[in-house]
Amino acid sequence: EGTLSTEIGSMTSLVRLHLYFNYISGSIPSEIGQLNNLESLRLDSNRLNGSIPPQLGNCTSLEEVTMSVNDLSGTVPLTLSTLPNLKQFEAERNHLSGSVPQEFCSLTANGVVIVVGCSLNCHCCTPPAFACTDV
Repeated sequence: EGTLSTEIGSMTSLVRLHLYFNYISGSIPSEIGQLNNLESLRLDSNRLNGSIPPQLGNCTSLEEVTMSVNDLSGTVPLTLSTLPNLKQFEAERNHLSGSVPQEFCSLTANGVVIVVGCSLNCHCCTPPAFACTDV
């Protein structure tokens, strides 16, 4: 239990941050965008709320981002579509809204797996790159 501190931004050597099933509440601090070496971010099955910080797009080493089964709201930030090494993005079972940015289309063409909730529109995503899993 607890929250993610803004001090997380000072952990610049961090490569993997796996905090799934830890009852973490509160928002994801924007300082997470300072983790330039971060390759894997797994925040699934917590009690996180607020929006996905657009600063996450600054983590250019990210390959995997999973934050399913939380209380996140807002939209999927456009900045995530610019991550050059991204292979997997999962954010189903949240309260996200709007559309998956059109720029994600080029990612799915390159084999990136995107799993978001059925409440989001994705006009260019098709299986197997896109899976609707709000069941």
